[in-house]
Amino acid sequence: METKDDIANVQTDIACMQEQVNSIEAELKLGRYETRLGNLEQKVFGAPRRWSSPRGQTAAL
Repeated sequence: METKDDIANVQTDIACMQEQVNSIEAELKLGRYETRLGNLEQKVFGAPRRWSSPRGQTAAL
C-alpha cells in the first residue's frame, strides 16, 4: 500500500507543479504583451513627453 500512496503523492505533486508552471507562463506572456503594447504606443504616439512644474520638478506625462 505504501507504493500506492507514494504514487498518489507524486501525482499530487505533479499537478501542483503544473499549476505553478502555468502561472509562470501566464506571467511571462503578460509581460511580453505589456512590452509589445509599450513599444506600439511609443511607435504610434512617439516617445513619452516630459514636463516641468513651476518648482523645477520633472515628470513623465
